[in-house]
Order: sequence, then structure tokens, then C-alpha cells
Amino acid sequence: MGELLDKSLIEVGVDAENWEDIISYGSDLLLKKGNVKEGYKEKVIEREHQFPTGLAGKHMGIAIPHTSAEYTLKPSVCVLIPKKPVAFHAMASEADMIDASVVLQLAVKNGDMQLEMLRRVARILQDEELLAHLMKAKDKQEVIRLLAPILEDK
Repeated sequence: MGELLDKSLIEVGVDAENWEDIISYGSDLLLKKGNVKEGYKEKVIEREHQFPTGLAGKHMGIAIPHTSAEYTLKPSVCVLIPKKPVAFHAMASEADMIDASVVLQLAVKNGDMQLEMLRRVARILQDEELLAHLMKAKDKQEVIRLLAPILEDK
């Protein structure tokens, strides 16, 4: 899948009141970088309403908002760590809410890539030690050091 992590698409300590705020924040970063097309933000929010992306780990949650490949110019992962967890509807049960301490906003190029990213995110969710370190990450380099072995083809 190549290089998906880029320092300019990682933010630690994001101030967000709700899931729409943090999706907007990530979408703006991806658009500014030239990785997605105009309309990406609206489509991600629309998709999140229909198909929630909150996933529960043992001690924390992750959300993986994304939309169809037609809005992706360059495949990437925007890593957002909010100041305080942001509530997302659960992927498994829309009625349930997941407090996401990490948001991995995806710009994917096709369905195969989306499935592969879900597999990799599942590995992150199952690694309690990694999640604990990720939650406490103080800077972008630390986030890359923690996630690159799982998200990059290395």
C-alpha cells in the first residue's frame, strides 16, 4: 500500500467537540495536502451517518471515517488524537457510542485497500500496549514510530 503516513497529516491534541468536528478537521488537512478532492468532507460525514465507524478496543476506541475512492487523489491516513475522546456511533451497533481516543481518517483508492486497512486497524485495536502508547503520544514522530510498522508496507 506504500507510504500512507505523512507528518503533515498527523495531529496530536485536536480540539473537537464531536465526530463531525474531527472529521472536518481531518478532511481539511487532507484537502490542503492535495490528497482528496473537493466534496470529500461532506461525503465522509454523509457516510458516517449511514455507516458508523467507531470500533471498541479493550480500553479505548478508534474511529476510521472514510468515503468512496472517487474522492481520493493520493491514498493516505490522517491520524488525529483528540484532546479528549470523541463519541462516534459504533460500527457494530449504531445505537451504541464509542469514545474514540484515536481517529484514523482514511483516503482509500479502492475496496481492496479499504479491507486491508480494516485488517490493519483490527491489529492496532488488539494491541493494548500499542494503544496505550498511542494515546499518550506527545508528537507526530512518536505516532509515526508506533503506527508505521502496521500501516506501512515495510
